[in-house]
Formats: sequence, C-alpha cells, structure tokens
Amino acid sequence: MNKLSYTNRAIRLLVVAHCCLQSLQAQIPTSYSYEFYNSSHGLASSEVMALAKDVHGFLWLGTTAGLSRYDGYEFHNYSRTADNELIGTVNVIVTDKQNRLWIGSNAGLFCYSNHNIKKISSQSPEPQGVNDIYADDDGTIWLATQNGPAHFKPSQAVLNGNEKTSLQNYILPQWKSIPDPEVTLIEKAEDGTVFFAQPTQLYRFYNNAIEILHTVTDTRDKIITLLPVNHEKVFFNSIETEIHRIENGAHTNIQHRFLVQPGVDDQLAGTWFQGTIGMYYFHPETSVVSRFVGTSDQGLIWPTNMLKDDNFFWVASLSGLVKIKPSIFKVYDPNKIFPAHFDYYGITQLNNGNILLGSNRGNIIEKSLTGFSVLTRIPTPSEVKALYEDERGWLWIATGYKGLAVLENNHLTSYMEEDGLHDNSFSQFLKTTDNRLFAIGDQGVTQIIVDKNRHVRFRAYHFQANASRHAKFYGGIEAPDGTVWIGGEEGILRLLNDTLARFTFNEKPISINDMVKDRKGNVWIATNGEGVLQCVFNEKNELQIKKKYTTRDGLSTLHYRTVFADADNNVWAGSSLGISFIGLSEKYNNRVLNFNESDGFINPGYYAIKFFQSKDGVIWASTSNGFASFTPNELFLPSAAPIVRIAAVRKIKNNEEVPDSPGLRNLSYNDNSLNFSYVALDFANQRSVRYFYKLEGLDTNWIDAGEARSITYGNLSPGQYVFQVRAVNGKGTASQRAALFSFTITAPFWKSIWFIGFLIIATGLTAYALFHRRIGIIKRKAAITQQLTTLEIRSLRSQMDPHFIFNSLNSIAQLVASKRTDEGLQYLNKFSKLLRTVLEESENSMISLKDEMKILDLYLQLESLRFGSSFFYTIHADDALDEEETLLPSFLIHPLVENAIWHGLLHKEGDRRLIINFHKPGKDQLECIVKDNGIGVEAATLRRGQELNGEKRQSRGLKIVRDRLRLMQQQKEIESNLTMEDLKDDTGKISGTKVTIKFPVLYE
Repeated sequence: MNKLSYTNRAIRLLVVAHCCLQSLQAQIPTSYSYEFYNSSHGLASSEVMALAKDVHGFLWLGTTAGLSRYDGYEFHNYSRTADNELIGTVNVIVTDKQNRLWIGSNAGLFCYSNHNIKKISSQSPEPQGVNDIYADDDGTIWLATQNGPAHFKPSQAVLNGNEKTSLQNYILPQWKSIPDPEVTLIEKAEDGTVFFAQPTQLYRFYNNAIEILHTVTDTRDKIITLLPVNHEKVFFNSIETEIHRIENGAHTNIQHRFLVQPGVDDQLAGTWFQGTIGMYYFHPETSVVSRFVGTSDQGLIWPTNMLKDDNFFWVASLSGLVKIKPSIFKVYDPNKIFPAHFDYYGITQLNNGNILLGSNRGNIIEKSLTGFSVLTRIPTPSEVKALYEDERGWLWIATGYKGLAVLENNHLTSYMEEDGLHDNSFSQFLKTTDNRLFAIGDQGVTQIIVDKNRHVRFRAYHFQANASRHAKFYGGIEAPDGTVWIGGEEGILRLLNDTLARFTFNEKPISINDMVKDRKGNVWIATNGEGVLQCVFNEKNELQIKKKYTTRDGLSTLHYRTVFADADNNVWAGSSLGISFIGLSEKYNNRVLNFNESDGFINPGYYAIKFFQSKDGVIWASTSNGFASFTPNELFLPSAAPIVRIAAVRKIKNNEEVPDSPGLRNLSYNDNSLNFSYVALDFANQRSVRYFYKLEGLDTNWIDAGEARSITYGNLSPGQYVFQVRAVNGKGTASQRAALFSFTITAPFWKSIWFIGFLIIATGLTAYALFHRRIGIIKRKAAITQQLTTLEIRSLRSQMDPHFIFNSLNSIAQLVASKRTDEGLQYLNKFSKLLRTVLEESENSMISLKDEMKILDLYLQLESLRFGSSFFYTIHADDALDEEETLLPSFLIHPLVENAIWHGLLHKEGDRRLIINFHKPGKDQLECIVKDNGIGVEAATLRRGQELNGEKRQSRGLKIVRDRLRLMQQQKEIESNLTMEDLKDDTGKISGTKVTIKFPVLYE
C-alpha cells in the first residue's frame, strides 16, 4: 500500500469509530486480550505495514525500516540484503507455493529463500516501488507497482539473485495509457479475473481487457482491501464507508448497522480482513459479517494488515504489532463497578446466590442479576480480607486491621482485640465439621462462639512471633481428628490442648501463604519459595509431604499466594504472575498448566489473590488489581503443538556457524566442541515453553533444559551424533516431532594402534637420548665451587626426569595393553606437550611460578586420563604472588605431586583429590602445600615395605627434593625444609597426607 496521510486517516478513524462502536461493541461475541509490541521490544520501527508467516513458522513483519523476523522471544531486523542493498519501507509480504517470501517495498521487489534476502528488481530511472503482491499457483507473480499492474514468471537466475529484472518491462500493455499509473492493491479471483485498485478507483482485468468498475466519489474514502469472488462479483473495503459490493455492474454500500450479525451464517465460507475499526469475518455469499474483533478502542493507530494464526490474530499498525487472543477470562473493570476501588480481597456467595466481594476501605460489593451495588460499609475503613455467611444468615467480616464485624439483619456490629480477639488483623475464616467457626490472622487464631441466645463471645489462641515480625497467618484446615492447623510466615501451627504448637516438615521451616483441604483429604499448601505442596495426614495425625510441585513440574513460579481445590477436585494456585492449574481429576490427571495476562487474565503485579467457586461452577478470582471470573472447563481450549527449530549450530573454537545443509555434516576432530541454539515457535503460549534435548551418541535420556534455549557440548569424541530438541508449552501440548541435527566428528589418522605403538617407542628412545645428553652437558659446566654447587643441584634435578618418564611411559603402556587406545592417544598427546615444555626448560635452573604451575597442570592432566572421572585436582597461587616474576627451582615440586599420586591416591578407593597451593610466608620465602586424600604416610610406607619384602627404602623423588633443599639452604643462607604429615578426620581416622615445602625465592 502506498504511503498516505496517516495523521488524517487516524482523525477520520476516530470519527468513524465514535459513530459505529456503540452498535458494534454490543454485538462482539467473545472478549479478547491484547498484547502490544513496538520498537521498545526490539522492532526496528513501530510502523508495521505487512505481515506473513514462512514455512518454518517464523513471523515476518514489513516496517518502514525494512524487515523483521519474530520467533516469539526477540525480533531480528534486516534493513539490507546480503549484497548491502537497501530494503526500504516494506508494503507487502506474500508466501508462494514454493514457500518463498515475496517482499514489496518502495525500493523494489525482493525474495527470501534459503535463508537469504535477494533483490529481484533492477535499478531504473523509473520508480520501482511495489505496493501489493499476489502469488499465483502457477508461479506467476502479480504486482501492484508505482508504474501500474505487472506480472511475470521469475527465472531461476533471477530467483538465485544472479540477475535483476526491470519491473517496467512487465507492466500490462493496456495500462500504459493511464496518466496516473500507480496501483496500490491487486487480487485475483478463483476464475482468473484480476482486480486492482488505485486509492479511489477499482479496475478489472478480464478477457485481456482492463475496465474501471467503480470510482469512490470522496477522495478521503480510499480503498484499502479487495475481496474478489469472480469476474461478476467483488467486494472492497474503504476507510470510512467500509464494505462495498460490485455485482453485475451494480454498486452497493453495506451499512454498518447491517454489517455485523454475530453468529449468522458463521458456518459458511468466509474470510477475515482488517477494517478501520476492527477485524471482520466476512461471508461473501451472504454479505454478512458473523464475527467482529475491535481494535480502535485499544489505541491502535491506523491498522494496516492482519494475519490469523491458529485461534488468535496478529494486527499490524502504525503504532506497532498487536497479538489478539480470545480471552478465556471475564475481567471486570473496577472503575465501572465502584470508582477509585480496584483492590479486592475477600469473596463469597450468599445463600441467595449473590456474590460478595470485600474491597478496600471497608466496602462490601454485592453482585446480583441486576449488577453491582454496595451492600454495606464498615464504619472504620479497612481491607475486607474474608467473608463468611453462617447458618443463621449472619455475615461475618474479617478485616486487615479493624478486627471482625458481623452483619445481622442489616445491623453491623464490630469487634476488636479488647472484645476478646487475639488480634485486630485477620485473613480467613475456617468452619469445622463440628460447626466451630475460627478466624485466622496475625499472631494466632480466634474461635467465634455464638450461644443459644445469640450472644457472641471469643476464645483467643496467641502465638508469639519468632521467625517473623508480626507472625502473620493466612489460612487454615481441619485435621481428621478435628484439630485445627494454620499456616503463615511462622510455618505451620496446630491447636493442641488450647495451645498453638509449631509443626515442621523434616525440621525445615516453610513460609506458608495459604492452605486448603480437597475432597479426598489431601492438604494443599501455597508456599513462598517452595512451590505448591501436596500433603496428607498419616496415622499419627501429622502432615507429611506427598508431592512437591515446582517449576520442574511445569509451574510458572515457586511463590504462590493462594491455593484452591474446585468441585472436580482439581487444584488452582494463584501467584502474582497468574494462575496455575494442577489436574487431579481423571480428565486432567497430572496436567500442570499456567494462565496469565496473555490468556486474558488480570495484568501481573498484584500482591493479593483469592479464589472462590460459586454454585454454578464459576470460579472467581479477586486480586489487589481487580477481579475476574472463569468457567474451568472453558480454559482448556485446544492448543497447537509448538514447532521446534534449531536456530544455529556454532563451533566453539572459532565461533563459526555450521552450515544448515541437509543430511549428515562431517566435522573435523578439532571442531569437536559445539553450541546448539534452538527455539520453539508457539506464539500463543510462548512464555511458558519448556525444552528437552538429547545428543544421541552421548546422552541416553532426555534432559530437561527448562526455559534455556542453548546448550554446549565440549570435547566430543570421534563418532556419529544426532542432536534432538523438543518442547512442551504451558498448556501441556508437546511438539509433534523433535528438531534434528545430524553430524559426525571425524577421527584423526593417528588414532590407530600401530601408530600409537610406534610413537611410544620413538618417544621413549628420543627422551632417553635427550636426557642422557642433557646430564652430560650439566656435568661439563662444573668449574668453581659455586658452579659445583649449581651442578649438584642440576644433577639431582636431572635424576628426577627419567624417573618421571619411566612412570609416564609405564602409564601409556598400561593403557595400550588394556586396548584403551583412545585414552592412550590422549595420554600420548598430552605427554608430548609436557615433554616439550620440560625440554624447553632443561637448560634453566630456575623457572617462573607460572610455568611451573603449567607443567604441573600438564602432568596432572595425564594422570586424570589414567584415573578417569574419580580424580580431581586444583592448583592455586595467592594473589600476593606475581606468577610471572616469581622464580623457583625448576621441577622441584613435581616429585611431591608424583609421590602423592603413586603412593597416596593410587591405592585409594572412590574419589581421589589433590590440592596444590603456593603461599608467600615471608619476603624471600615461598611455601608450597601439597594435600591429598589418599591412604596416608603410614599406610603407604607399610604397603611399600610389603612390596619390597620388608626392606625399608626412601622414595627416590623425596630424597632428590630433600638434597636439593639442603644445597639451596647452603647457597642462599635461607631456611629450606620439607615436612610430611598424615591428615585425620573428626573421628581420628587418617584422611590423607599433607606435604609442606619452604624454600628461597628469587625475582626476575
């Protein structure tokens, strides 16, 4: 559609709405909820001109700033094509039979396919703007352009974006004589007749001829919609006069008072279209509108387009995008009932069938067949928190801070704490099976006693606040033995021997907001942070938890203000976010559903909510933001299954996206860490969608991801995998099929036994030769005393290197011998890195703390591969240490770590843990503590003695360390020592070993 004066349109729209809404609104068959989206939600522009859904289920919007794609969570905006061509203001989006999107804008014609936006039209001195598109079944594209009506069949080269086409070449030859050529609308009837329109002229292209059918006399009453039937009959919609019919050359304007006839001919074929004041379900056969959904009364500025999506609607307008859903709740406007009062608390039904609502400032509102009225008002205003009509017809009133009141024969009597109440703040009434009446509130509960002479007295039961400030209590129940239980901020109390005694589940205090007993004796508890608890009384007449319902079971939150069991024994829980349903009846067993403002309920944010079911089965919900009613069975409208799509798969290594090619994808062994992002398209229930995923080839069961929409898998082994994801919406409907992504991680060529064996032998020989040569070099450098001391230190250090290599090669040999080739490969790879690092440092007598920690980490990674998942380690240096500037003797700590593993952890069952900490106890000293949870020094010594047939022999690695410390102490004249001790737990049992080593430190 070409750009018109939207300001003038909006002004005229208000005039039309004022004239028509009074008659139309009374005829609306269903109430609707409206959800608005604009630039504050991520749209590039709030001026939305066009709507369409693609084959994958994504919603596309044409705006004055280009295209936007919506997935239910966020908008992805496109202002240019991949070739950097400006898209401009999008007027129309149409889907063809090949599932391509055709886009018309003021910059020309575009096509979206295979995840790319391509420009079809070429640059031209003539205007190339496209106002409307009709995609024919045979592949022909009909266009309403700035130069007139056009049609063409695009070639494959054009579709691929390799060529451009001039739209001017495809204008109908019969149109070229028209002085003002621009066409704004184009549609095709079933018999092949093409209709197109200018703002005030309607044309027909039939039998290869163009003729004008109608001219709108008022230039302000522009044509905005075409509804063709055949070459003899066409309807069009205009801004001010709405529906027009042209049939056999005769023109008829259908008046508003005859236009909407709710329910009439609703079974006939019809079409939805967007009018100036709302959406119409129009039946061309009878010229009747059977359904109408108003939009002008919702503040929309000039609706431009609409799209029916399952059982709801999308409406585009100059003020943004609107989602319109049928409301399953009847929400009452508080201002129309009792102005300036919007907070409602207590609710009940009188014996005469009227509904009572307790409001703020002491007002009690009565709903009868004739409407709402004020029944009574408490003289000292306060919130009316609860209402109860007893068998005498007395109406008992519980207030927030003005005690109790009773209305008897239109006479109101108030009672306060000085009259015998336990407190002046009450929340709920409880009637027991033996006809006792209790009022529950802050600091306890009060029994209301009315004698045979109708005299009122009270018996108060106090509870001193302990865990809270005021000891607020909100609800209560009766146990099977007749005892009264109440719940609140202090948890659960029970009335025993005229005393309120605390009761806890597993000694854990729980903050209670409400509690109720269903028809089967289950006790339901709404908690603050623990979800909803289903409890039962055991044989000791004590409550025990039967099931705990949380967000993992489908609830929308863990914080609920109230809970209610209906006549069918289903449970309703109310939170500040909305309503949650827990199905217990046979029809809805084990279903957990959530309803909120997107379903037509009261907007979230209220701090109080209560439920009550009237005799006709209607459930009433009163909140601090108003009240609503609903019929339970009507809430369970059919819900379309969510459509799950894998949005992207990225390689973690370089953040590169894996191409979305069909079939199996082959990935290198270097690209074995992947991130999968996914989305479920369920626009009607998007907020409560939960995801489940599984990686076949690794995971055996489905994993509950909650609301998370991405997952990362790292270091996948070579092999074939299939990533799957499915979704379940808040109404319990699961996706019909999972989204799949199949791929293979290819194995490197060296993952063969012969290659691993060759490398082991070659590495061992090379290592032996290199270390033998290194020892010789060190000995030749000895000269003077200082050099001799240094040589001795290096010599002692070098003795450790073959010791380490021997153990490492032994580990590799064990893995190969047990045919654990994959682990042997990993071990060999890491061993090579460690060996290279050691060789690089071989000529240095000192090493930085950072490099020492790196070498230790590489070594422990090797040991991790050998031990598997049972081995855990940490390496830590205090923040006071400069890891790069601090120097220490190279390879000094390694024997201690190796000793802890081979003699302490190797022989331990279960988890094996190793902790290495570096500290700075003094200016020139460095301290290292190596702790393990192994078998201890004594046990290790005993085992070593058994292995050596009783011969005592000190660990070679420890001897090397002690000798090096002795020489360093002589050289630096700073104390150096090593201590080793067993660790013991609280029972005195040995729980590991602690080795502490102190030595001088130097700085670069």
